[in-house]
Amino acid sequence: MPYYTNTTKAVINIGGHTVIAPTKSAQVDPETRGVQDLIKRGMLVEAEVPADGRPAGKKRGQASNGTADEKEPSTVVELKKWLDGQGAQYDASANKAELQGLYEALKASAEQ
Repeated sequence: MPYYTNTTKAVINIGGHTVIAPTKSAQVDPETRGVQDLIKRGMLVEAEVPADGRPAGKKRGQASNGTADEKEPSTVVELKKWLDGQGAQYDASANKAELQGLYEALKASAEQ
């Protein structure tokens, strides 16, 4: 399956099983419903397969390893700090629910 990069400022969720954070890449089946439209609109662009087989932008050790000393961000300030650390783009006026949704999506994509 080819790799595609999300060129938008939003998280792309394909079928509930493939989540692509802004500026990140993932393997995507171009035959999946709705993907062709995302490609035609320029929201997904084909990317090269990473040499180590991991999606572009995903660095080893970047994903949470679930240790007890890691605190989940729970305030707007903590969420923004975490998202900034991941290089995520979001609206500066985003509310907590929007930031929490982006956090959950990015965290899920990092664990895949």
